[in-house]
Amino acid sequence: MNTDVAGAISGYYKQIYVAIKELLSLKFENSFVGIECGADVRVFHSNIKSESVEVKFHKNKIPLYSNEISKTIYNFYWQSYNDIKLIFYSNTEKPGSNILETNGVEKKTFVLHSLIKYHLIQNKQYKEKISKHFKQCGIFCNQCTTFYCNNCITNFVRQNIDFYPSAFKEIIDINENVNIDEFTYKIQLLFEDKDKIESIACIKGELLKLLKDNFKRYTRGLDDFVLEAIIQKIAISFFDTTVFNSIIKNKETLDYQNHKKLSRENVIEFINNYTDFLYEYKADVLELKILDLVEEANLDKEKILFKFKQEYNDYLISKKINHMYNSSSIKEYFKQIGMRFKTEAKGNEVVKRFILYNEGLGLIAYLMTLKINELSIFEDKLFIRANFDKFLFIKNEGYYEYKFISKYVNKHKKSENEFYRYAQIGDISLLETISENCLTPSIKIDKLGDLISLDEYQKINKIHSGTISKLKDVVSSNANILIISSPSINKKPFLNALISTIPHNLSSLIIAEDITSLPKVGLQNQFVIVDSLKEDYESNIVKLSSIVGINDKCIALIDNYKLDHNIIHKHQILLLNKAKSLITLLHRDPKNFRGKMTFEEINKELSRFKKKDFSMFDYFIILDNFYVQKNKQDVIRIIGKKRNTSSIKDNYKM
Repeated sequence: MNTDVAGAISGYYKQIYVAIKELLSLKFENSFVGIECGADVRVFHSNIKSESVEVKFHKNKIPLYSNEISKTIYNFYWQSYNDIKLIFYSNTEKPGSNILETNGVEKKTFVLHSLIKYHLIQNKQYKEKISKHFKQCGIFCNQCTTFYCNNCITNFVRQNIDFYPSAFKEIIDINENVNIDEFTYKIQLLFEDKDKIESIACIKGELLKLLKDNFKRYTRGLDDFVLEAIIQKIAISFFDTTVFNSIIKNKETLDYQNHKKLSRENVIEFINNYTDFLYEYKADVLELKILDLVEEANLDKEKILFKFKQEYNDYLISKKINHMYNSSSIKEYFKQIGMRFKTEAKGNEVVKRFILYNEGLGLIAYLMTLKINELSIFEDKLFIRANFDKFLFIKNEGYYEYKFISKYVNKHKKSENEFYRYAQIGDISLLETISENCLTPSIKIDKLGDLISLDEYQKINKIHSGTISKLKDVVSSNANILIISSPSINKKPFLNALISTIPHNLSSLIIAEDITSLPKVGLQNQFVIVDSLKEDYESNIVKLSSIVGINDKCIALIDNYKLDHNIIHKHQILLLNKAKSLITLLHRDPKNFRGKMTFEEINKELSRFKKKDFSMFDYFIILDNFYVQKNKQDVIRIIGKKRNTSSIKDNYKM
């Protein structure tokens, strides 16, 4: 009998998390939990008694008389009837009925109704026979012309409930081993009334608490990051058993002795040996969310140039054939030559690159689609930068022509200035230095960065939970916050995480220099672009300052291209006077603040050269990035005006 959770991947996650919840709740070492052992989740107790749990994960509400519930009860009836508990578990809202809150006649009626309904669904060939039997019992209605309505089935059950099983043999197959009253008593239908995202988040929190509470002896002193890695290890182990158990052939006795299961002893083993898989777990998280590092393949110069030359040659051939060169003609060309792509999205990426090749961008067009945060393009060479100390240098040997790229920027320019101008392509910004008084002219290409939640940011950087709690409290309050960081630090992961902590009931206005100064989470909020390369920049800031008070929070993320510290400080004061709560940036070397400094000491250090007072802010957040135990990560410190708020320790020391 197939008892798989619905095919959505989120459903599999939920099934595994429910299995982990049951596993972490076991009290005895010789009890086991298995997946696909006659139910989605099966608990095998030491006293040879079992519990079955069916997990259904849905976007919409499940009706009480749905096929999913009927199928679950039918499977319980034939496979798990000896179990001490039979649980149907759903994330959705509870159906509007009190039938299941008692163990009386109404619940028994519902159970028999479900058995009949699913039997009829499975055996439609008996339609005429069942119809004839219903009519003999005086049960029929106009709605039953194509199938049997719920009212008719319920009326039949009510009429014959005292004569089970004899009165039901004409309608369903009877399991002679089942005492229907005991079977009805054991069935439980649990509804969370949560959407999918909330449901997953909730059970993950429960798992962490269960691991801490039920395994105190083994988990004492372990950080939440380690505990989450242990839970992830259990999840992976359950997934492996699912694959194995799904293809195993059951004996007629359905004893599931040969099926793979996990026990409390396995959990203790994972805890005691967590160091063996902790690095692997961290690597998995990083693979899911690449923040500021280039993929290893993207740093392989030979591979980059080989793939580029191959694709660029295809472009040259297409150029000869297509006289009108646009996305439609390129797609048509791909159809004509039978070029196939793994996904439509991959095909669209190639089309975009071909269009940029046609604009004269050459190798730059290819690089822009890789997972690269920053390119610095010069006439004779280029640098691909992933992080401050991780970059690749490629000498230009006819791979691109700087003048063509400069013309492209000029053609699509957002600003015109004697020193700079910039253009945008989607979520990519191209900033060009064009003054002869500057250094060698160059074009810097930035990407918007990936969306990341606070939970993901905390895991990847091993931020202490106390620091995260403090961050949430500070951002939720009416505090004015100054984020201090180096210009070279990739701030977007932190800013995405920080802005995502703002409660949904608060409104916010985000002010950014250009599209790539804006974290990706900002695209979901109200935002405005103010360009320091335009003459009306200062007047726009003045105008904005008059309306920021409408919102609960003003977030000024302005990485000014040319403004000096006096102007920046003036604008901060202007916004502070009007905003209910201001979060803004200041570029300073965070190395100067790595000691245990008070708010006043940091303010003094900030003001030393420019004679500016930053005590108008309530909190300083120091965003640093360096190697901690051989891993490079963000390090956060939160320092408030009051001395007791400055006692938060650095997350790398916790």
